[in-house]
Amino acid sequence: MFGQIVTDRPTQTTGPTTVPKGTFQLETGSVFSNDNGLKGQLQLPTNLFRIGLGKAVEIRIINGLTFSNLNNKVEVSFSNFELGFKLQLLNKEDKKTQIGFIAHGFASTGLNSLNSYERGSYVQLAFNHKLNNRNSIGYNFSYLFSYVGSFEYKNIEQNLSYTLNYAHALTQRLGLFVEVYGWFNDFVYYDDNNVEFNFNSGLTYLIRDNLQLDYSFGFGILDRMNFQSLGLSFFIAQQEKK
Repeated sequence: MFGQIVTDRPTQTTGPTTVPKGTFQLETGSVFSNDNGLKGQLQLPTNLFRIGLGKAVEIRIINGLTFSNLNNKVEVSFSNFELGFKLQLLNKEDKKTQIGFIAHGFASTGLNSLNSYERGSYVQLAFNHKLNNRNSIGYNFSYLFSYVGSFEYKNIEQNLSYTLNYAHALTQRLGLFVEVYGWFNDFVYYDDNNVEFNFNSGLTYLIRDNLQLDYSFGFGILDRMNFQSLGLSFFIAQQEKK
């Protein structure tokens, strides 16, 4: 009934499908990155909890920890807490196209100095096109609105983001993907410095139908950024009543 696990990680592209009703799915991992002066930043864990509420709807919760090297001192912070949902708009067996809608609200935990005050929300349209049994193309379009700053001073930010992902099944268990993604930061006041464009690639390995490992890496094309990530995903399905 539940088939093989389908995850949103490790790609930047969120998939359009939801987890089945009565299913709990955890997608967790770590990210080691260097970005804009934050050298040796480690995110561990990065958690996405997915809970299937119906045939085409799931609840989503995101949280995690970040370890940053600032002035030769390790600072620990909680990532923004996110709560949202995903709706599966199109996923018919006779159709090769799948469409989903995702909406999240988020807020800073404010538990230490690394967490600047931030709260906001974003919406996302997710598409996937099955080319054949081994190949597919997916892409997202997102809009984010947030307040960033201190409690005394808040700056409004509006961002547009995009992803484009190509996935190929090397074997029944081993998958490969390549991806480009980026965003227009504060697009209302556009200039060249507000544009980001990045590359990402990686592998997934299906250990069992409900358990998957992943590895990915990426780098900035327009800026000096790079990262590597390892992850583990699994689901627990509700037992059917006899």
